Amino acid sequence: MILIGIDPHKSSHTAVAVYAAGHQVAQRRFVVDAGTFRQLTRWCEQWPDRRFAVEGAGGLGRSLAQQLAAAGENVVDPLGPGPAAGHRR
Repeated sequence: MILIGIDPHKSSHTAVAVYAAGHQVAQRRFVVDAGTFRQLTRWCEQWPDRRFAVEGAGGLGRSLAQQLAAAGENVVDPLGPGPAAGHRR
């Protein structure tokens, strides 16, 4: 399984894909605009067995975490007490 960690900011999101053992596979920065979600999900399609960790899923990353969960993705907040809002197993 690949874990895709996302560090969301107002103007950009940085995504890093890592194997469960912690080995980094890829990294990409996405400028936040109307096409960000589509670009991110297309980039992540190369790893069909994936899970997302969205920093601040209860705050700044909330919208992105909710979009991912609504699309059927497995999403957690790595800094929070439990699954992200809208978490899907």
